[in-house]
Formats: sequence, C-alpha cells, structure tokens
Amino acid sequence: MWPKVYSFTLWLLPVLGTFALAVRIQEHYTDGAAALSYIVPALTALIGFFATTSGRRKARRFPSRRTVVIQCFSSVSATLALVVYTIVFWTPWEKNEDSPSGYLGNHLVIGVAANRAGWSVNGGGFDVDLAFYLAEKLGYKQSDVTLKYIDDQGKRWSHDTTVGVLDTTATDQRVDMVIATFSMTSERAKSVDFAGPYYLDRTGIWSNLAKVDSKDFNLSMAQLCLESGTTADRNATNFITAHRGKVAGYQKDGITNCLTKFNTPGDSVAYVATDWSIVRLASPAAALGDAQGYRYPDTAWATGDLVVGKDGKRRALHTLVNPTLPPEGNTVTPEGNPGDLQRYGVAIRNGHPKLCMLLSQYIDEFLQDVDGYGKAFTTHLQGPLGDNNGPLHNPMNSAARSGINNDRCS
Repeated sequence: MWPKVYSFTLWLLPVLGTFALAVRIQEHYTDGAAALSYIVPALTALIGFFATTSGRRKARRFPSRRTVVIQCFSSVSATLALVVYTIVFWTPWEKNEDSPSGYLGNHLVIGVAANRAGWSVNGGGFDVDLAFYLAEKLGYKQSDVTLKYIDDQGKRWSHDTTVGVLDTTATDQRVDMVIATFSMTSERAKSVDFAGPYYLDRTGIWSNLAKVDSKDFNLSMAQLCLESGTTADRNATNFITAHRGKVAGYQKDGITNCLTKFNTPGDSVAYVATDWSIVRLASPAAALGDAQGYRYPDTAWATGDLVVGKDGKRRALHTLVNPTLPPEGNTVTPEGNPGDLQRYGVAIRNGHPKLCMLLSQYIDEFLQDVDGYGKAFTTHLQGPLGDNNGPLHNPMNSAARSGINNDRCS
C-alpha cells in the first residue's frame, strides 16, 4: 500500500499546482485562457498517471533512498515552482481586463498622431498631456512611457490603422492605447474598446474663404481634400453630390497633407473635410467658412482680412471663429446634422471592459481637473479656438455627454 501512496503523491502535487495556476488564469484572463486552463491540467494528469502507473507495475516496494530523494526533489520543486508562479508571476498573457499591469506591462506605449497642431507635435499637445496624465494615474513614471508617433509624411491614420497598431504582433510597431483625436462610433466600437470621451467637436466641410471668395481663384477648379476612413467621409460624399459642377473633384490624402494644401495660396484644395478644432488649429490665421451652409449665431463670426471678391470689389471676409456643436436629436436642421458630433475617445484592444471603465474614470477626473483638461486646453488649444470655448468642448459640461454610453467600453 505505501509504495502506491508514495507514487500517487509524487504526481498529485504537481497536478494540484498546475490546477491552481489554471484557476488563476481562468479568473483573470479572457483571451483563450479558458481552454488552456483545462488542457494544461488534463495533460499533466495524464502524463503523471502513465508515469506513475508504469512505475508501480515494476515496483512493489519503496525504491532506493537515492531514487526517493531524486523523485521527491523533482516533485516538490515542480510544485513549488507552479505555486510561486501562480502567486507572484501570474501575467504571462498581455490581455487582462482586470489588471492594468497585466494588459499594459512594465512599459507603456501610447500611439498619438504626429504633426497634428495643438494635439501632438514636437512632444507636446493636448493628446500628449492626456497621455501622460493617464499614465501617471496608472502608476507609470514618465520615463516608463513611450509615445509612438504615426501619420507623419502624409501617412493616413484611419480606423484600420488604429486597430492595426493595437493588435499587431510586431512588438516594435504595437501600442497599448491610441490617443489621436479618434472619434467614438458604434462601428469602430466593434473592433476596439473606447474609454472617454475626452473631447467634443463637430465634423464638417470647411472652406478657405481667401480662395473661394477671391477673384484670382478659379472656383471651377476647386478641390476637396479628405482622409479616407474617417468620420468626415460621409460629409464629403454628400458635399460633392450637392455641389456637382462647382467642385472639380476630391483628393484623398493624409490629413496633414490635406491641411497643408488647404492653407497654401494657389493650391487647388479650397475645401477640407475634417473636424473644426483640427482645421482651426492647423489654420489659426485663415478665414474659414462652413461649406455646407449651416447657420450659426452672430457670435460665431468675426471680420477677417480684406480680399478682392469675384465682383472685383474689396471687402472684408466674414470668417467663422466659434461654431457651436451640432444640434441634438436625430433630425438635420439648418444648424447642422446631429450625426456630425464627434466624441474623441481613448482606444484600447477590444474585450477589456473593466480596464476601459478604469480609464474612463481617469478621463472624467482629467476633465474636472484644472491641472488636467483646464491646463491642457489653455496651453495647446485656447489661442486658435478662443478663450471661452474650453467648456464647449469639455464632455462634462455638455448635454451631448448623455449619448456616450452606447460606444463607451462596449
């Protein structure tokens, strides 16, 4: 009997240790670990069973002292290793919806858009400030955070780009989260988890009035520039259809290149499809108009530079400086399309709702912190957007916030 008990104990201890590790994995991981948590113990038990039963058939009494020492040492060592790993080092997979350290690791990599005026350029900007604010909340030192800039030299940052850099297996390209004026939509929420929102804006078709109202600009050659894969695509299609004959066509390019062409005198790009804050920050001195013809209150306009109009007369441009957010509801009105409301969110890999809600909590704290949103807006956005427009774009101060839950951490 005792040889059987001894042999049974030798394989039982490692199996129990493996089961403990499997339970820990099952409890904390959602990305394929469930199947693993059953397969590993089953294989361990099977191997142990065959190993010990084959030994019992040959031996009816205790083996030699040397063999006992070797077998006991191996069994106890394996068991202790499994138990220690279970208690201390239990994060072999990246995707852990409960623990930031399990998902993010010891070093945090955040993807931001490169050369986006006001948002992320030369190591600074609103999105950069938010990135470091969240990193600090998550317990990271600044030295443990790397910003990975994308969208430089005309490369397009689209929904596919964001999903790609989050999910890629290439460690030199992968990021843990994306903060890049990335709008939260139901379609995108199928591929990523959105925390936030951290900023509200409106998208549209904006015109460079110094071009379209100038005598020297051939309006029949005017081009619209847009970045494919963005929420402005729908507006661009509708605009071209409605103005067929007045707009020569459209160009698809990175938004950085689009804005460069838009602001270059003599370039045929007179219209750009993007969000208001993005175009205004990239064109702080430009006279801008709403090419879709939506109505704004008088306070949204200001007198701009003089230009020689199509009629040959000099007059001051009536430039848009402070557009309001789109109207609420589901109906397009003269004031705008409710669908043009943009809610910028922080994107992480899909399937991590608890981590997403934690990030959303930190974003809410950022929005209410004078050293968070207040300081970031004042430092990076206030000049071009206006001194009093911080509350307009802050989700905590807007009725539009009530509609965020459909795409937040879904």
